[in-house]
Amino acid sequence: MAFDDSPPRCSTGLPAGALIVDDVDKGVVPAGSSSRSCGASTSDGTFTLNYSMWNGAYSGKMDTHQIGAGYGNHFFFAHTRKPESTAGTANRMEATGIWKLNTKIPGRGGDAEVFVHIPDHGAQTAEAVYEVVTAFGTKKKTISQSANQSNKWVSLGGYRFRDKLPEVRLSNFNSGGTGDKDIAWDVIAFAPGDQSKLPEVIFGDPDRSVEQPADDTTPTDVSLSVINGTGPAGPSATSAASVAAVKAAGSGSFVEWCDAKPFNNHVQWINRTEACLKEHIPVVISNEDGEIIGTMDFDVQAEIKAHNDENGMNTTLKLVPTSATGVATTAPVTITLAETCAFDCTTSNVIWKTPSTWEWGAGDRHVGDAQMGLFWQQARTSELVGVTWKLGATVAGAPSKNVVAVSTDRYSQLRCDRTVTTNPGCVFEYYKPTYVMNAKQFPAAAAHAWLVQTRNNKHFGRKNGGTSLTYMNRDDWTTTDSRNVICPPTPAYIRRTDIGMSPELSSSGKDSSACDEFAFANSYQSAGMPANKDGTNPVDDPTKCLSTYAVKQSSGHWTLLSDDNYDLPVGGEVCGRSSMSSNQNSQSMSFFGGFINRNRLQNKDDYWVGLPGFDNCAMGADVCDVR
Repeated sequence: MAFDDSPPRCSTGLPAGALIVDDVDKGVVPAGSSSRSCGASTSDGTFTLNYSMWNGAYSGKMDTHQIGAGYGNHFFFAHTRKPESTAGTANRMEATGIWKLNTKIPGRGGDAEVFVHIPDHGAQTAEAVYEVVTAFGTKKKTISQSANQSNKWVSLGGYRFRDKLPEVRLSNFNSGGTGDKDIAWDVIAFAPGDQSKLPEVIFGDPDRSVEQPADDTTPTDVSLSVINGTGPAGPSATSAASVAAVKAAGSGSFVEWCDAKPFNNHVQWINRTEACLKEHIPVVISNEDGEIIGTMDFDVQAEIKAHNDENGMNTTLKLVPTSATGVATTAPVTITLAETCAFDCTTSNVIWKTPSTWEWGAGDRHVGDAQMGLFWQQARTSELVGVTWKLGATVAGAPSKNVVAVSTDRYSQLRCDRTVTTNPGCVFEYYKPTYVMNAKQFPAAAAHAWLVQTRNNKHFGRKNGGTSLTYMNRDDWTTTDSRNVICPPTPAYIRRTDIGMSPELSSSGKDSSACDEFAFANSYQSAGMPANKDGTNPVDDPTKCLSTYAVKQSSGHWTLLSDDNYDLPVGGEVCGRSSMSSNQNSQSMSFFGGFINRNRLQNKDDYWVGLPGFDNCAMGADVCDVR
């Protein structure tokens, strides 16, 4: 055994409770002067060096050395190599160090972080490939010993051992070994503790008194500037005065929130049953020879109120005069209005709720209000419907030849159908409705949805910064098919019995364990939805999903824990499954059928998921406490 002047490391510097497997047996005092000694080894396991036999001998032993340094004043080293080209001699110089802990890792799941000690010399390789033998197979972790050659602990990561005795292996063979770089076998340590790295999700008992929240109907800006990515257009120069005039007129609105929206050129907002379009329109007045003899400009507000349970729609057009030129400043100007729709729909007569004539020169600035009805004729089971308002002008009884139009576009058109329910209804198909989960009555289900949202950058279902879910309703694949992939029957998926139960949610006072999956099984983002059925997020193995279970802790609050029936999560999981109360799991989605009907969801319609309380927790937060 060689000695040098490099001082050994005698103190651990590890987390409390760490278990150490030294490269010498317990009780052994490595040779050397007393001034360098760290005393007898306190190893909690065994270390062996294994070699390949060739011609009756172990050639690798010739290149294995030990030295009085490193942790506890002793480590082994050899030189890195790679297999030789001749089959018979390929592995003759291989040496493999094996550390074995002599006890199981304490705590839930047998989780532990594994550390390796790198001495301050004799560790020159940039490719040390450690193999960690866990309850879920052997995992490889490659580190650079040369970059850490300073008597330091280097983490190999967290692992789940359950009831298996931990074992770590390191060979001197790597992809670039040439026999001139040292590789060291020093000490391995296991630090018990949760290694799931999941955020702490804290929630309370189910609250039966909380009613199912209403759908989120917040309008969405679907102006072309927003669609094209340049952002909201903002108000025009005349907007503030026109908004004030509309509010002061108090003529009523089919779309109440529309009055407060700013005016500009072709800006529009929708929710699932309402649309608000705003324009700035110059009505050009021309004589019989086609000569322009004046103009009257208007800020125009168009409202459409659809109904999800009937084929009729109500519309309002409000006109705010903003300027006039030529003949329009001296003579009364009467606005003519015609409304058309396409396809397969009819319109009622225009009803002016205010005068349709303006006398600009006399100071007339009233807000015009005209209303009409639309009716889908149901020739087909589903149809797209667009609306156009055509404005003209008459001065002194002579109509202008110029007509301007305000109309919906592909982002504000309606879709009418009689397939979702037998009664017809119409919605704005571009709007993505939000299914709001009752996070107070079914907090475990909401917590699970939030937790899975945080695991990847798609954030499925999260309206702010996430990716919408897509409703799946097809004949050749069902929600049960998707669910059986992610949550197959026991024993393929173990429904834990040590979960928190919620019998108070059932009239029978009973509950059982169930598997809750996210993304929802009725979405194309379900990991159980195969790609050949247009699934956008399939996994080839459901154990790749984040597996958790919901428990009520001694403190009285609930949380989600990593399910130690499965391997540790690695981050980036695109799906999740959780053992939880069957009452919470099933009842949290019992309102979804009504959501489908109210919003007339059809196959491949997008929607969001609202999680009250949890939505206030940032993606990537270490703690989400909604008690």
